[in-house]
Amino acid sequence: LLKKKYALSVRSQDTLAMQKQLSFLAICYLKLGKPERAFSYINRALRYQTAERMDIGSYYIHLAQGGYYRAEDWPVVAEEYYGVAYSLALHLNNREAQAFAQLMLADCRADMGDTQAARREAEKVATYVYGSEDALLEALYYRTHARINAREKKIESAVRDYRKAFLIARQKRIYTDQILLLSELSQFLFQEADTQRAYLFGRRAIEIRDSLYRVARAQSFTISDLEQVYNLQLEDIERLLQRDHRPSVWYRNEQKLTVLLLVLFGLISLAIYFLYRRMGKMQRMETQLAENSRLVQEKGQSSQELALLTEQFVEQMNKQNEELETARKRMLNNSNQLVQSIEYAQRIQGAIQSSIEYLGSYFEQSFLISRPRDIVSGDLAWFTTVEEMALLAMIDCSGTGVAAASLSVIAYMQLNRVVTEERCVEPAEIVCRVQNRIRRLLSNTSPEFQEEIQVHLGVLQVDKYAGEARYASIHEQLFYAQTPERVDYVRGVSFVGDSEQNCRSRIVEHRIAVTPETTFYLGSDGYFMQLDSRNRKIGSQGFQEILTRIQPLRLEDQKTELLNTLAAHRLGTAQTDDITLLAVSLRS
Repeated sequence: LLKKKYALSVRSQDTLAMQKQLSFLAICYLKLGKPERAFSYINRALRYQTAERMDIGSYYIHLAQGGYYRAEDWPVVAEEYYGVAYSLALHLNNREAQAFAQLMLADCRADMGDTQAARREAEKVATYVYGSEDALLEALYYRTHARINAREKKIESAVRDYRKAFLIARQKRIYTDQILLLSELSQFLFQEADTQRAYLFGRRAIEIRDSLYRVARAQSFTISDLEQVYNLQLEDIERLLQRDHRPSVWYRNEQKLTVLLLVLFGLISLAIYFLYRRMGKMQRMETQLAENSRLVQEKGQSSQELALLTEQFVEQMNKQNEELETARKRMLNNSNQLVQSIEYAQRIQGAIQSSIEYLGSYFEQSFLISRPRDIVSGDLAWFTTVEEMALLAMIDCSGTGVAAASLSVIAYMQLNRVVTEERCVEPAEIVCRVQNRIRRLLSNTSPEFQEEIQVHLGVLQVDKYAGEARYASIHEQLFYAQTPERVDYVRGVSFVGDSEQNCRSRIVEHRIAVTPETTFYLGSDGYFMQLDSRNRKIGSQGFQEILTRIQPLRLEDQKTELLNTLAAHRLGTAQTDDITLLAVSLRS
């Protein structure tokens, strides 16, 4: 329904309505546990943001951004976005919007463990909530209080507030919120070992969910129907929103490289398809052998007929065994060729990254951790020196495997051209130029493909003689220690828009004082996002605590400690993403 409303707002060119519906879609996908889809809708909403950014549409966008970073376990960043949303509501003099933003702030601070500040924030809107007739806002108020009481281990108070919120949702027949509230209450009671009441509330949530499924089946109403309506209505509109970027002569070589990489990826995919097809044929042959054996046993034929059938069966079995052996050898040969192709790509990628070996010419200490999830990596570290400055960069492309590795090589080549050929040394300008080059290079692809492709880039400029470092990035974080007792970090912007002008206006360049004791850590998000056996991430704050603990050690010992900590964290679980971390230090 939200997608249909968005289509109507696009037809009427109502920018505020488009921002509102896209923000609601992002919040909806966050509730469904799909933060990647939510992030794409937030980026789409930002395209329609006005130059003043002081309207109700910007308010909804900041609420959605706060929800995204909260779902990604970054409560500090989420708190900042909720705070901006509250300031916009004050500017617009919208009391209802102020109350909603304050409750989101309170809920976020409760997640951070600051329950006293969360309770004070929630009490600020108590008078307005009780005086208004907005039942949904009142339900959110009680749910926020319930989460605060749950954090403070006040079991009965939390149960009472959850029940009040549930009764309001039931009165308004909002079944999804009923399921959400009952599920949260059931999980909380399970954690507090109150299994009897946890089972009752959880069972009630399941009953409400099943009743919704029965209604959907009775009315022949499915999500796929909605998707079909959405695609039919938006197909012509999205085509009008596309820009006609035509590649210039300067980018023909890049297009040829892209075609070659795509051909390599297609050949590998084709080899995998034939391997699976051959395995299916082998399974069918085994099934036929078993069926022949069953028929011989059931019919109970005479000894002569049985001997004839046995002879035919043995002959057929020998023939099929020969075919199976031939297929097995062919499959093994194809598999070896596939692995050799990927290992050859790994060697090419390693040769490209050889500039990291020259870190010792500028820094006293350094190390590089590179742990691809597959054979090749979508992360690449980069280093060069220009006059008396050192430039370091970290490239982190979306996805893993061959596709991400191909994209990272393209980004690596564009970075080399911007710095070596165009002689650009400003971090913010480097980030913008590389992004614009990649965007123009992929301009002939579909909009859906361009939305899925994400190239995160962080660039660090260090001038140890001037005593200053500058850093700019998209999505990447930089950790640095100026003394052995403290580690700080800065993060880049999450989205820079779809034009060169938007990129330069949104990008932020951080300036950091450099001392003889300064150490920098530049890496992708693979280390922070690694899950343990209980699906918990290390997170940015956890990584900051690890670095603070190991600061007294030399960098080589720090590398060993970081690898040991990672191995202990992911014990019994598979690696979820490519892991790359580059560390340099001016300590002697």
